Amino acid sequence: MALAKQIGKSVSRAPGRSKARSPAKADLKKRKMPLSAVINLRADEATRTLIDNAANILGQNRSEFMLMSSKVRAQEVLLSQTHFNLSDEAWDAFQADLAAPNVPTLELIALMSRTPLWSK
Repeated sequence: MALAKQIGKSVSRAPGRSKARSPAKADLKKRKMPLSAVINLRADEATRTLIDNAANILGQNRSEFMLMSSKVRAQEVLLSQTHFNLSDEAWDAFQADLAAPNVPTLELIALMSRTPLWSK
């Protein structure tokens, strides 16, 4: 709405929507986290209902639930990547580390010498 005001256009509200702030916006303002982008999604009614039910169980609104879920999934995807780009210098250092494994410490030798609890 602020953008529309800046460029001189009026914005009408959807029927039934109040002027009160949504809990998500109030919560973000309280945390001093500015909204920086809008993400629009289309979903079928069954998916929307599923998301709303899950969000209600967690005490969240749809936006909070979807952002949290998307962030968790994005982190999982990024952390699952096994391809890393290394410079020639970093690659050589990595190869040197693999070629010269660490010498076991006395603590490690003692730990590996113990009989596991499940074997007793």
